[in-house]
This record gives sequence, C-alpha cells and structure tokens, in this order.
Amino acid sequence: MNRSAAEHATAVGASSVWRDVWFPIAFARDLEAGRVERVELLGRALALFLDERGQPAALIDRCPHRSARLSDGRVRDGSLECLYHGWRFDAQGRCLEAPQQPADTPLPSRGCAQAVPLRVEQGLVWAWAGAAGRESEHIPHTIPALDRAGVRSVDFAMDLPYGQDYFIENVLDVAHIHVAHAGTRGGGDRRLAGPLEFSLEHEGPEGFAATFRTLGLTHAPRTPGLRRAYVEFRAPNLVHYVSEFEDPSKVSGLALYSMPSAAGACRMLYRAYGTLWSDDDLRRPRWREHLGQCFLLEEDMAVVRGQAEEIDSSPEPLAQLWHPLRTSDPLVLRYREWVERHAAQRPGAVGLRNVGERGVLAQQARLDRWTLHTRHCADCRAAHAGFKRRAKHSDALSFAALAGGVALGAPWAWGAAALAAGLHFIARRAQRTAREFEYERDLRGASQPES
Repeated sequence: MNRSAAEHATAVGASSVWRDVWFPIAFARDLEAGRVERVELLGRALALFLDERGQPAALIDRCPHRSARLSDGRVRDGSLECLYHGWRFDAQGRCLEAPQQPADTPLPSRGCAQAVPLRVEQGLVWAWAGAAGRESEHIPHTIPALDRAGVRSVDFAMDLPYGQDYFIENVLDVAHIHVAHAGTRGGGDRRLAGPLEFSLEHEGPEGFAATFRTLGLTHAPRTPGLRRAYVEFRAPNLVHYVSEFEDPSKVSGLALYSMPSAAGACRMLYRAYGTLWSDDDLRRPRWREHLGQCFLLEEDMAVVRGQAEEIDSSPEPLAQLWHPLRTSDPLVLRYREWVERHAAQRPGAVGLRNVGERGVLAQQARLDRWTLHTRHCADCRAAHAGFKRRAKHSDALSFAALAGGVALGAPWAWGAAALAAGLHFIARRAQRTAREFEYERDLRGASQPES
C-alpha cells in the first residue's frame, strides 16, 4: 500500500481521497506526434497532445476565443492550433498566435487556454484532478515490481459504457471469472466456480486489501510455488492483484486502473506484468493481445451495463436490491461501503445504503471496438490500417493477375488464375482481420452478424 497516500488521506479527510489524486489517462506509447486526443476526466474534457519536446501536454478542451473544441484542431510545432480561427497555444496554455489580431497589438490578455498538470510515471500519463497547486503533495499509484529487472508488461486501454464504480466492483468480483469468462483465453473454467474464502488485511479511506483462496474444490489446479494470492484496492483508481511465490525471482501481477470520464462512463487501463511469460507471449504482437482483451471485456460489457441499468432505474439502495454471499461478495460489499463513506459526493456514486444519483448512465450511440479501443491505441490503429492496405493491394494484384492470364492465354492462364485465387484469399483474410478492430457487440450480449 502507498503509505504516504494513505497518511495524507487520513489527515485531510475523505473527500480528497477521490478528487485530490493523480488519474492515469493514457499509456504514453499510444500518444503520437501531431495527433490530438480528447479525453474526459470527471466530466471535464481535455485535449491531449505531445509538445515540441515530445512530452505529453493537456489543455482544457475549450478555446478561450469562441469555445470551439481544441481537440478538433491540429498540432503545429508542438503547439495546439484551434481549427476554427487558428488561435495557437503552447503546453502551458499561453496564446502564441491569434491570426485575426493586428500584428502591432498585444495578444488578448484573456486569450490563454487552461493547462492541466501532467506527469509520466512507469509509461502512464497521469493527470491531476484536484485542487490547483496541491499536485506536489500527492504521488501516483505506481507498482514497485514494474521497476525490477526482467519484469515485462502487457498494456491495454479501453473505454467502458458504465461508471468507474461498476468497473471496480466487476474486477474485485473474483467469483464471476469462472462463469462469465469460461473457456475464454485468459478467462476461467466453469468447473472451478465455487465458494471462496477472503481474509481482510486492512481497510480505511485509502482502500483495503485481502487474501483469497478457493474452498472445497479438490480438483482445482495448483500453481507450483505459490505462497499466497491477494488483491488490494488503492483508492480511488487501482485494483491490484498479486501472486506471491516462494521463489522471490518470480513476479506475477495485474494492475487495473480506472478513470471516471463522464457520469456513467469510464476508461480502464489494464497492465498485466511479471517474469513468467512464455516465448509465445513474448512474441505475440501487442495488437493481437489487445483483440483478445477486447473480447474478454466485451463478455462483461453487456452484463455489467445491464446491471448498471437495473440499479440506475431502481429507487432502492443496493442493500435491499442485493442478496450477497459471504463466500462470494465480501470485496464488492467493502468497495460499495467505501464509496458510501469516502466518495459519496462523487457524481454518480452509489454506495451500499445510500441511493446516490440515479439516471446518469451515459447514452452512447456506438459501442464498437473502434470507438472504445482502436482509435486510442497506436498499435491497433497501425495494424488496422495495415490490414486495410493489404486487402486493397491484394485485391488489385488479384485483378491484375487475372487480366494478365487472359492476355497471355494458355498455358499461363491456369497459373494466373491460381495466383489470383491466392491473392483473393489473402485479401479476404486481411479484410476480416481489419473488421476485428471495428467489431460491435450490442448491449444485450448478442454479436452483430458479419457483413
């Protein structure tokens, strides 16, 4: 547990635990020079880009001139230019240019954009969400094991159509894995679903931690050398699973960060790390790993969104709606109690006994992989474009091969036809793979048929 963060939370009171914190908003490797990304944090939109030094910068996504979105603009020489009238701002929000202003007059005194403090730690871009000037008093929830030699990580981000509290509840729910994700790579096994035992280690404004183990399943596989498995919730944005081994050189963990964006929506930043990767794991391209993670999250998406809709439409508190089990739900209950005690003022927060603000679920027109993941991920954007190009070029070459075979006649025609068929097959494979980055699953859990 981050001791300094815990001490600070206790000293200044509960309200700062969910507000005066650093939130991870993106993986640094997914930011590209010349590209602007719109990110929402606690209902406040940011325009995120790389400055002239290649460092992340963020401005409130509103031009001071006429309130156009800066994220619709372009990056010029490491500064952000509004697309509407060309006003240009540096990483600190200072106005560098207003084309309509006469050259012999100073720039408008109120023409500066508002910058948001950022820092980069362990490859994550963190944004300050709290009171101005207090960011130096706090540190992000980093993972010390990630700095050890030989530790590798798989990083993945996805926007989700339900609030941060539902995401945290979902990933604290160990019991659902062997049911909801049975048979999925990286998921679970339905035969292993059963009662669990939890042992709470500590709790407070800064979060809680617990060890857990499966009860009564003699056929459950054992991990050689595993000493204990525990999970911690570091308020307000990290759920961290750790497997501890007798051999201290073995490291395995899963850090699940979350960022509340708009009310009823959030962004997840997933980081699986360790030293136990297989050769196949190390060779697998990042985009391929991400497609698997998208599928895993989509399995939960319809269920969790449906749960959120039911709760959102009910006047009853969770304590009356739910019938929890001691051998399944202790961590979920602890989290909802934490929300009630320490984050009840957060927009959309729902505790165990307080009803909270209802009717806040985000209404999104599109819930496809492109919108929720691909457009934010540098590797998946590049892979998607590459497969699109491969399909287009293979189709063109296939047509050229057929035309060449017709022009040359026998005996070349048969060879040209075979080549054209092979190129057509490559084009269709590339097209299908490209569509995986755009795939859409509706909120009732049924996938859309392929076109």
